[in-house]
Amino acid sequence: MTHLPPAQARADVHVTYHQILVGEPGRDHPGTVPNGLTASAPGAAVIRTGIHTGVVDVTVRLAGTAQPPDPEGWEESEEVEFVTTTGVMRVQGVADEPIDLTPQGAGRYGLRVHGRRRDRRTPSNQPSEVYLLVVWPVALGAAAAG
Repeated sequence: MTHLPPAQARADVHVTYHQILVGEPGRDHPGTVPNGLTASAPGAAVIRTGIHTGVVDVTVRLAGTAQPPDPEGWEESEEVEFVTTTGVMRVQGVADEPIDLTPQGAGRYGLRVHGRRRDRRTPSNQPSEVYLLVVWPVALGAAAAG
């Protein structure tokens, strides 16, 4: 029996260079984000933030299949697919336990990133930017990841 983590997790994520990094350990992240919000490369994805350095609020929702977009309350939304050969794709910059995006293992996954308040700055240490990452399997297994 495969143990799946909770279907949703939230964390304050420390970002640098306008980026939330997601990926397998040691993978190179995309250098450009053509749609302005997110991009992927084998074993990695990047989410572009408004702030250069600081803390943002990130919620990850794991879904069994692709979900219809829910634009309610979100200023931006973009989708990409990513591939993991190790089955270990995690949100980086989380102080506590890492958030695992691929509990079902190796394969191809969809990632929809919703964002709001990317253009606002706050003088406090409280996160002002908010992100929702919805992740679902497209095709599982080593053959799907290859």
